[in-house]
Amino acid sequence: MTHDPLVMSGHANADGTGPMGILSPEQMEEWIAGKLDMGASERKSRGSNIKSVVAAFMDGAGKATSGPNKHVPHGKFQEPNRSHTSKYRGHDVYHTSSGKIGKSNGITIFYVNPQGHDGKIIGIGNHINSTTYEIEWHVRDWHVGRTVSLG
Repeated sequence: MTHDPLVMSGHANADGTGPMGILSPEQMEEWIAGKLDMGASERKSRGSNIKSVVAAFMDGAGKATSGPNKHVPHGKFQEPNRSHTSKYRGHDVYHTSSGKIGKSNGITIFYVNPQGHDGKIIGIGNHINSTTYEIEWHVRDWHVGRTVSLG
């Protein structure tokens, strides 16, 4: 286990509506699918991978993104002194993935746990290769490009 088990609290719906509270695993799965605006077909092809990353998030099995990370804005590599991918608002960023590398039905979530138990998903994407991820959605103030390299 990389960190303590987590919960995610917030609005039940991806659009910021619905009751506030601790989300169940099923609500987290719906929240992720909603952030990516998934249709029924995509939800079916990525559903088991979403379920797996939610379980890893809740079990504390994510990995830290620390290290000499690289932003890849708009497909061009750029090497900053210290990438924003390893920190968000001063907190360590973790990630967990499920699915085959290079397949579009995989899923990766990037998150923080600033309170030690209440995690916050700050980005969603998928593996392009073993160290590079396509970012499909992220919170506005997590300064990443369309892809992120963690290696």
